[in-house]
Amino acid sequence: MHNKQQHYSALAENFDQVWQFSPDYEVWMVAQIQTHLALKPHEHWVDFGAGTGRFSLAIHRHAQPSSTLCVEPDASMWAIAQQKTELNSLQACDQSFVQQAIHYDALLVKEVIHHLSDRTAFWQGVKRQLTANGRILLITRPQQTTLALFQQAKARFAQHQPSIDLLSTELQTAGFETDISVIDFPLRQSKSHWYSMLRAKFMSDLAPFSAIEIETGIAELETEHPNEWIDHGDRLLFVVARPKAN
Repeated sequence: MHNKQQHYSALAENFDQVWQFSPDYEVWMVAQIQTHLALKPHEHWVDFGAGTGRFSLAIHRHAQPSSTLCVEPDASMWAIAQQKTELNSLQACDQSFVQQAIHYDALLVKEVIHHLSDRTAFWQGVKRQLTANGRILLITRPQQTTLALFQQAKARFAQHQPSIDLLSTELQTAGFETDISVIDFPLRQSKSHWYSMLRAKFMSDLAPFSAIEIETGIAELETEHPNEWIDHGDRLLFVVARPKAN
């Protein structure tokens, strides 16, 4: 099993608890997704890299589209998503997904761009699947993240995160017009909560670090944040891509 698959399989059971920035974060994120994706009741949409389907279900209930399809490569995550009976679900990697003979009105690609094996082929395949008024919402982070990570983790994140300029160029080359918004979500977390997220390796870029390296990183953060709180934020890029008019 590939390292990142091992990482998510190990996290699957507790993923929704581990990935919890703040009580307001999910509500805010769902509202942002609906604002940018603008799902309508008659539409069908896909959440690619949906994980356990947690956000998919929240968006489904908020927007009340005709159908929601969760697509998740990891079997353990997908098994949890399958239990959410309001949703449809499919276990598939990016390349097998775009070979599916399906059509939909909107696609969400939230914080999984660094896991796609061939982004060019993925965007081209999605363009074939989208309906006439279809659109993509890509949610990602800049290479220089504003999250309170230790320096080695920040460096690894930057190394694996494609730049927004590159992503925009790829989408335009695949036949899409793009509109990019940069939005910050301020975070204030107790050190115990944030450190527990780091120890649980809530991001795949933390997976290669040993427990000792994580503790060394936490000690580094202790010197940067002398008080009881970690004050930082999550800077996110919301990219809406629509097929260019012929």
